Amino acid sequence: MANNQHGLPPVPKGLDRQLTTYLQAVSNLLNRVAGTVRGSDGLGVGTSQVANRTVTAQKLDDECVTKEKIASGSVTGKKIKNGAVSTKKIEDESVTSEKLAEEAVTTEKIKDKAVTKEKLADDVLSSLKTELEEKITTAVTESQDAMREEMNEALDQLREDLTEDEEEENNPSDPNDGGGGDGPGGGEGAGDGDGDG
Repeated sequence: MANNQHGLPPVPKGLDRQLTTYLQAVSNLLNRVAGTVRGSDGLGVGTSQVANRTVTAQKLDDECVTKEKIASGSVTGKKIKNGAVSTKKIEDESVTSEKLAEEAVTTEKIKDKAVTKEKLADDVLSSLKTELEEKITTAVTESQDAMREEMNEALDQLREDLTEDEEEENNPSDPNDGGGGDGPGGGEGAGDGDGDG
């Protein structure tokens, strides 16, 4: 009895009908497992044919599950156990800014004292210090300029007030000054004295 193209012997003829149907079903199943049946896409055993907890981490070879074999959106936060992804399991530089959603890391999500100087990149503190010094210098300069302007305005006003006071002292105004011989003891008094003599 010659084997078929898939290496399986054909179902013998003349057998019981039920036995023939059973053997054909077994043959089709083996062909699908081998990925030799059109429409199987070489996937072998489907997920419905694998018992729960059959495929464990111990039975998977290293690097056999790659990102090309994981469907989009199949690994979500709800499917990852707490503490499953630790810093030891994340490769260096694997989490970049392009892979973080907007506002994913906020101040509320950062624990107190989580960001230390050891976790900051080189020159971060020095650049922050330089930026802070520049802001302080700008603020102090602006404050000094404002105070200098106010003091100059106050000095100008004081000079004007002193000038007005000096002018009043040098040019006093007498409200009783009548001028000429109209004042007391003038020419009228002398004429009266000559007539009496």
